[in-house]
Amino acid sequence: MLTAVAALAMAACARNNDSREDGALDADGGGGGPGGGSGTGGDLSVGVGVGGSSPDWCEDGPKLIYVTSNDNVLRTFDPTTLEFNTIGTIDCPITTSFSVNALAIGQDGVAYVGNFFDGTLWKVSTSDASCEPTNFGLPDGTGPVCDVTPDECHRKFYGLAFASDAARGGSETLYGSIRGEAPNLQGIYGEGLAKMGLPGYQITPIGDFTNGLAGGQCSLTGTADGHLFGLFPYIGSNSPSTVVFAEIDKASGATSAPVDITNDLWAYLWYGGLAFWGGDIWFFTYKDSSGGSQVTRYRYSTDKSFTLEIPNTGFYVTGAAVSVCAPLTPPK
Repeated sequence: MLTAVAALAMAACARNNDSREDGALDADGGGGGPGGGSGTGGDLSVGVGVGGSSPDWCEDGPKLIYVTSNDNVLRTFDPTTLEFNTIGTIDCPITTSFSVNALAIGQDGVAYVGNFFDGTLWKVSTSDASCEPTNFGLPDGTGPVCDVTPDECHRKFYGLAFASDAARGGSETLYGSIRGEAPNLQGIYGEGLAKMGLPGYQITPIGDFTNGLAGGQCSLTGTADGHLFGLFPYIGSNSPSTVVFAEIDKASGATSAPVDITNDLWAYLWYGGLAFWGGDIWFFTYKDSSGGSQVTRYRYSTDKSFTLEIPNTGFYVTGAAVSVCAPLTPPK
């Protein structure tokens, strides 16, 4: 597919520095951030001063964008400098091939990573990328644990994100795009939006997407003022098709005003993600087999223009996330 973004020259690589920021899991792998809702306990001093208007209730929370890659490395990305900084390799102890496909960052600094092939969910430190299992997935990779009803036993997540429960409020909820498991479809079709209760990991289905997006699955990003957005790389078929960006109603799953961005962005099903930062949407998407992803800035809060910021990252981004502590407005 030839798009406006893809037509730009693949000339520069992102700067990739080896550094870390605090955000270790405590003994029980938890971390109860301000407003609660994302674990228990934890010494998670993850403050990053990067300008913009951030919520005052989590001034010490994680403010950068986090990304995972196809080699399971966890990195931060600073939109003000376009720099990636390496935290470490996520080495979750499962017997099947592990690949991070979904990523969410709590305001307490704990990362939740998912593998939508076997359905496991893990807690990961944003300090050193160390990993702990949750009771949602089995360490041997045999599939999700069902603590509620049998219908929830086989649900897996394509995308994950935290969003604030109210505009500039302290509490947050973890949302997920459910990956379908219909026979003969290899999980291509989705089953709508759900939320996950923490720390018990109970899934509550919310509803399917609307306006042509029903049956789709998406990467997610949430904001401090209570918004939730999705990037839908495939719509309605097991082949490259329409690429759609949409705000998602957290109460119903409805997508009332989807935007076709096919001519501005190419998004492949298995790789990529998006993150709301400083009033803009940052897309991390697979372009081709050249060995890296591209980073595109969508000026969502202003003129809705697209800018290719990094033509080739040098690695494939498999997930992207921000916490609700990320700035809502551009840095001064």
